[in-house]
Parts: sequence; C-alpha cells; structure tokens
Amino acid sequence: MLSRIFFLIIKYMFEYSDAQLDRLQKLISISRLAPYLERANNDRRRAIKLYERNSHLSEAIYGILQGLEIVLRNSFQQTLTTSLRTDQWYNNIEWRYPQNEQVKSAKEEMRRLNKAVESDRIVAQLSFGF
Repeated sequence: MLSRIFFLIIKYMFEYSDAQLDRLQKLISISRLAPYLERANNDRRRAIKLYERNSHLSEAIYGILQGLEIVLRNSFQQTLTTSLRTDQWYNNIEWRYPQNEQVKSAKEEMRRLNKAVESDRIVAQLSFGF
C-alpha cells in the first residue's frame, strides 16, 4: 500500500507542461526521443517518462558495468603479458587501425602527464571498446 502511494506521489510531482515538453524535446532531440515516442504511441509525456526511466535503469547498472569493465581490462592485460612474455605487450603487437591510434594516443597522454608509460596505465587509457 505504501509503495502505491509513493508511486502516485512521484507520478504527479513530475508532470510536465506543454511548454516544458516542447523545450525537453528540443534539448534531447527528436531523433533521440524517436524510439520512446514510438513506444509511447507519440504521447510526449509518456515518451519523456520512458526516457527518464531508461536513465534511472542505466544508473542502476552502471556500478556493475564498471566492475565488469575493470575485470575485463585487467584480464586482457594479464593474458597479453603472459602470452607475449612482456608487460609491454602494447609495443609487441601489430595493431590495426583504429587500435594503433588508440595505443599511440594512450602513450602520448602518459608522456603529456609526465608519467611512465606502463601497461596498467595504457589499459586505463584505452576505451572499453578497444
């Protein structure tokens, strides 16, 4: 019963006026809102609420994703270090584009920050998609 009351309070606390919906639609962009509008049968209020809900769900799983990313990156580094028998694995692989540019950029960033170019720092600089 209490959760239902809380839900109703939240639902009515965050109602948007037409002017606010117009502004939000411009700020978020119609192309980004398009899947939400489609799902909400072009009801802008409902689409914005779906967009907000997606943001909240994304926040909820961010910590899990962050941990997964760290574990995968470190596993990647350990596997390459073991396989290539060097902790400077990033210098011993013939990378394809764009990976070669990402490794080069990571090294340049370390030098720019006056830090030693080391594998753990390289791994931290590379994107998750690397």
